[in-house]
Amino acid sequence: MKTHVIQLEAHDDYISLRDKIRWAKSPRVLLVWPNNGKTRLLDLDLKLITRFAEDQGAQLAFVCDDLQVIEKSKQYGIPLFLTIPEAQRRAWRRPKRLKRVTIQSLRNRQTKSFRDATKPEKSNVLNLPQWMRIPVFVTGIFSVLVLAALFIPSATINLNLVEQTQSIELNVWSNPEIQEVNVSGAVPAHVLKIQVEQILEGESSGMDRIPNRAAEGLVTFRNLTDQLIEIPAGLVVRTVTTPVIRYRTSRATQLPAGIDSMVDVPVVCLTSGIDGNTPAGSIQAVEGDIGGNLVVFNDEPMSGGAELKTFTPTEADYRLAEEKMETLLRETALAEFSRQYPDAFMLPEETLSLSKMIDEERKPEIGVPADRFSYRVQAEFSIWMIDKTELEMMTGLALSSDFGLDQTAKIGTMKIQTIKAPKLDENKTMRWRIHAEQQTIPLIEKQPILQSITGKTIQQATLIMKKNLKLNEVTSIEIKPKFWTRLPYFPFRMELIWND
Repeated sequence: MKTHVIQLEAHDDYISLRDKIRWAKSPRVLLVWPNNGKTRLLDLDLKLITRFAEDQGAQLAFVCDDLQVIEKSKQYGIPLFLTIPEAQRRAWRRPKRLKRVTIQSLRNRQTKSFRDATKPEKSNVLNLPQWMRIPVFVTGIFSVLVLAALFIPSATINLNLVEQTQSIELNVWSNPEIQEVNVSGAVPAHVLKIQVEQILEGESSGMDRIPNRAAEGLVTFRNLTDQLIEIPAGLVVRTVTTPVIRYRTSRATQLPAGIDSMVDVPVVCLTSGIDGNTPAGSIQAVEGDIGGNLVVFNDEPMSGGAELKTFTPTEADYRLAEEKMETLLRETALAEFSRQYPDAFMLPEETLSLSKMIDEERKPEIGVPADRFSYRVQAEFSIWMIDKTELEMMTGLALSSDFGLDQTAKIGTMKIQTIKAPKLDENKTMRWRIHAEQQTIPLIEKQPILQSITGKTIQQATLIMKKNLKLNEVTSIEIKPKFWTRLPYFPFRMELIWND
């Protein structure tokens, strides 16, 4: 019969052997152990390999001289040989004695399992004698009642401790370089910044004249040639004085042929205002190529030019607005700082300063006619802020140095009042003086007090606390449930509140 020999390697395991047996496709598979007899196969792997070989319809045998493998092969009924030729020469059969032992062992195990399954189970219930049941039941009920008495009651105790007023006067100093509070009176100053914008309007105080109407009149053209000359509308004539005043003809006209022939033509000044009211004989020049064939003059003065009197903003107007704007911006910035930081103890006005000018606008500019003007400024301001919490912390440190060993501060009773206005010294440090006061109460340790009144009645607990504590009175002791007459026996079931 064909035998497929598989040489085991030291790294082989169940997975690798299963693949090798599957690819063998032989009725007999011989596994040859390495010379040193060491592999990664476990007992469980040998069982699984044997079952897999049987599922594949192959008979499995070992070639090995390792004592443990020999023992396991006998236990599992696997044929074992010392050499490969011996395995190929001898028959692969299990010993009859081993088969009988195996079958007999299986029968013995089945018989034992059947006896164990049919054997009645022993009861774990303890059967007490009749005379013991009633005492045990009464003891259980009593235990439940004791536990309820210990753990169900709760109590709330309100105390009114004796309060004392503690006060102090301190010199306080502050600047942005201070990083933390100090019992000597140092408090940090926080630099805040904000942008504000304001617009001021006012009436213009300057006077100016605005051209309102152009001057008009007649000029006379005289022909210097013997030909007819066409004088177009819009022909410009001007004065020879300084400044030059120009006029234009209002309509087209023909100047008759012949030397010294003349014609009168109406003209209008090109600029409005009184400057166009020139005297007689002032207009003497003609602009353009046509000026070489004729001359022009005015026998009558030009008239009708007029101006309107109006107001305009001046430099003095804007300078006054700037002075008012500075005050307005400071007031606006201070109000905005106060609105945004309502919890600040102090925002010293002495530290308010203009950081930078962001934008500035004048409408209209100086000299432009306008009855009213506006001045808009956007600027950034900075100020020092003294934080209330930090000031209270510094004051608390100063007050705590006067505490007795049996005193503590009552939270939320600190009051601080400025008795000397803050001022900036030559070193840019803000200095001022304050008066501070707070309420103190006796220092209480809860656990000793609660332990001293556990299990006591309300009257007994009241007397004990009045004796050991500085009390105005015991406000109330509330026990739950209300029908309970004694305080709980455990301190954690009681809540102690004072000066609430």
